Amino acid sequence: MTVPTLDIGDVLVPAPAWCAGHDEAPGLLVDLTHRGAEQLLGTNEFTVGMAQFTQHPYSPRDRSTGLFIEPTGDPGTLGPSEADLYAAALVEAAGQVRQMARWLAIIRGPKGGA
Repeated sequence: MTVPTLDIGDVLVPAPAWCAGHDEAPGLLVDLTHRGAEQLLGTNEFTVGMAQFTQHPYSPRDRSTGLFIEPTGDPGTLGPSEADLYAAALVEAAGQVRQMARWLAIIRGPKGGA
């Protein structure tokens, strides 16, 4: 895919297979980010976060693929049954993050890069 940048113009950027898209216009090439599909964390009753694979292929520091995790939801007071459902969502989210961590290890390969 060709990405327009402000610093060096149009750049042909190879995208990893898991990449679901990029910023519309990253500005500088170092700001380009590969983003995987957003995966909601939790259960049908409570979404407690979002996770996605990311990589900054032109970063001067770390170019390896990682797992971006963002907590979601509004703060609030829960009753006993809601608190129990929320706890179940946290347990489910932990399992989902563990699975994504295993996929991340596969994506990075035996040397831990990519």
